[in-house]
Amino acid sequence: MKRHRSAARLLIAALSLLFVPACSSGGGGDSPSGSSRTGSIEILATDAPFDATLIERAVVDVVKVRMNKATDENTKSGWITIFDGGPISVDLNGLRNGITQAFANGDLPVGSYSQLRIHLSGGELELKNGNVYSSGDGTLKLPSASTSGYKVFLDPPVEISDGGREQIVLDFALSKTFSPVPANNAETATSFKLHPNIRAAVMSISGKMQVVVRRDDGTGTLVGVPDATVHVLPAGELDLANAIATSITDGTGSATILGLYPTAYDVVAEEGGVQARVDGLDVVTGEATLSEVVLP
Repeated sequence: MKRHRSAARLLIAALSLLFVPACSSGGGGDSPSGSSRTGSIEILATDAPFDATLIERAVVDVVKVRMNKATDENTKSGWITIFDGGPISVDLNGLRNGITQAFANGDLPVGSYSQLRIHLSGGELELKNGNVYSSGDGTLKLPSASTSGYKVFLDPPVEISDGGREQIVLDFALSKTFSPVPANNAETATSFKLHPNIRAAVMSISGKMQVVVRRDDGTGTLVGVPDATVHVLPAGELDLANAIATSITDGTGSATILGLYPTAYDVVAEEGGVQARVDGLDVVTGEATLSEVVLP
């Protein structure tokens, strides 16, 4: 497949690594009037990758981020824009194992926020086999929600206090965000559909998990397993499709999963067609839960 990579796209991607926008909540023209008491919010992106041997780049271009302020359980007071500009290019494939990229931040009136919307102008997916799929040439297709914004729900909501600062991490599930057409083989796909699948978590009320995947090297020594897939599941869940979060181990066999709310989880690691499982891992707010999974 012919590569479509313009100089302008390369310039945008390079600038996005250096630029993190600082935006006023009043800049979008849809901010409600009210209390002058404010706190700040920062939106971070990370990703839950699929096959690490398949993807070279997975870029989304963000042009607007809005948040919804709830006055009570049943009444919405309107959308507040915290970023409107860009595009800010975010390469999701580079954001794994605890690495994040901030792409929007600004001030918000004090209150409770239960939903945000992300507006995209385009994207690009490059496979390691050289195939490139781009919204610019129509081989990466954006649904209509790219204009109205992709809904991301915050449960529990983020609470903005006077002078406080909160962070929200958005975990993009790449295997669901980029869908090949036809669906049976990503490497021979004629096009992809872009439909962000995002898990959101408030950093101040969540914890993280650090998992090391190991196996016996044949001499009785346990060594780290790179490129193993780590699934974090609700306690007792057996279906990997229902994982809360997924990551891939680095060269040392380690994986970090951010934004897990405090409760018990099970972990399944798989590599080379084999699996191992550790159950009943408790995540605590503000702490890292450590786990070792030994593959047979």
